[in-house]
Amino acid sequence: MPKETDRLKLPLPLGNENVTRESINGIFEKIDAGVATKTDLDTLREAVSKMDIPDASLTQKGKVQLSSRTDGTSETLAATEKALNDVRKGAISKNRPSNLLPNSSAELGLHGWANFGGVPFLTSNMFVPEGDAFYVYQSTPTNVVADLRSVDVPLINGFTYTLSAEFLNQLTSPIGSYIVIQVLNNGEVIAQTGATEMGKWHRNSVTFKAPASLSPYTIRLYIAPSIPSGTKAIRRIMLTRGDDATSWNQDANDQLLIRSIEQSKLWGAL
Repeated sequence: MPKETDRLKLPLPLGNENVTRESINGIFEKIDAGVATKTDLDTLREAVSKMDIPDASLTQKGKVQLSSRTDGTSETLAATEKALNDVRKGAISKNRPSNLLPNSSAELGLHGWANFGGVPFLTSNMFVPEGDAFYVYQSTPTNVVADLRSVDVPLINGFTYTLSAEFLNQLTSPIGSYIVIQVLNNGEVIAQTGATEMGKWHRNSVTFKAPASLSPYTIRLYIAPSIPSGTKAIRRIMLTRGDDATSWNQDANDQLLIRSIEQSKLWGAL
């Protein structure tokens, strides 16, 4: 018994079978019956064009139009790959501003900072789960300040920047501007913000324009003299171009680590 083709079921004679004219004619008749003509295709196209396919919506399937807009509010258009990529790149640039300050939350100890005061700043993760912080616990004597300053930071004269940080004041009385973080330009204070609440971490910020004067710029953690004992802490410092006062990241740490590694290699080679 001959085999058959999968689709049209045409006979495939075996090697010991004879093929007659009648069988060949039957094969051609099946092929002719199974092949669509141009007229058949035209009829099918016309039928499809007359079909009433509804527009797609949130509740039903249907036809939909593509759009590359990233600011629209339509719920009937479908976003293209380009639109999604534009949104992704926009989110990265908007929500991830660069932090210009290395070691911005004591995660590298006091590396990148220098003590200019009479009271030592310490670093610790004693505030777990909140993370590392710069802090002073002991009292500040009369006329002696706690003064920790960063390495120079690359600000451009005339541009707008925002300095923000989280503060913790565990004293029993308000201290207002006595626990502050400042921007110094050649030693002169050009902007500052500080602790305004008691007993809990809170974030404050200041937006300023870099003056039209020569660098260098540094960041200063400052606690005034004659402050009683108690934890006074600063963490998650953010120095960024623009007016973002909410985010924090450790971008500049990579640069500081690279410089440290390069210096270690240099000393090791001497």
